[in-house]
Amino acid sequence: VSENLEHYELGLAAQKIYDFLWDEFCDWYIEMVKPRLYNKDDNTREAALWTLKTVLINALKMLHPFMPYITEEIWQTIKAEGETVMLAQYPAADEKLIDKDVEKSFEYIKELISSLRNIRAEAGISPAKPAKVVIKSSDESELNTIKENYFFITKLGNLESIECGKDMEKPAQSGFRVTGNSEVYMILTGLLDIEAEVKKLKAQLDKVAVELEKMNAKLSN
Repeated sequence: VSENLEHYELGLAAQKIYDFLWDEFCDWYIEMVKPRLYNKDDNTREAALWTLKTVLINALKMLHPFMPYITEEIWQTIKAEGETVMLAQYPAADEKLIDKDVEKSFEYIKELISSLRNIRAEAGISPAKPAKVVIKSSDESELNTIKENYFFITKLGNLESIECGKDMEKPAQSGFRVTGNSEVYMILTGLLDIEAEVKKLKAQLDKVAVELEKMNAKLSN
């Protein structure tokens, strides 16, 4: 963002702040730390609160040149630090805090959760129904990411369980996605209304058959 501002690329700078705040911070980080925030016995709760506050305060500083009034209003409401955001030191990037391995793991988690949500949406399964997932991968870093973040992945994906490994077999009646180097299967047994699904697919098939008949009639004319 600082580089964009130095080159007067205001649109790019604003887009990066927007993407970070809405996508990474609000959509993902806040959702991931909710279980820690709601559990007062969790010894990482204070760390999560500190991170939330620190990121929000620095995000307000970054956003202030673009949205001065609303950032000042939020600053005064949360009593961030100092008298006003206008006099606050603009944040500077710290290369030492960048961890490429953590970023790669987190991108995998995001992609995995999105894949699971897409399987549910395609099959018409409610997000409220807990599901079982099987993941086959020969990528050790992906398997380690799943094991180290098992709690977050099961919470965000509303999963009953995750089985993962190099030699997992494809379960019968399952939704499928490829995520990174992983084959991801959501077991649909017990979640899917088979009769309703068959009826839906038959209706789609009938619709395609009608379209095909129209096309053939045009082509033969």
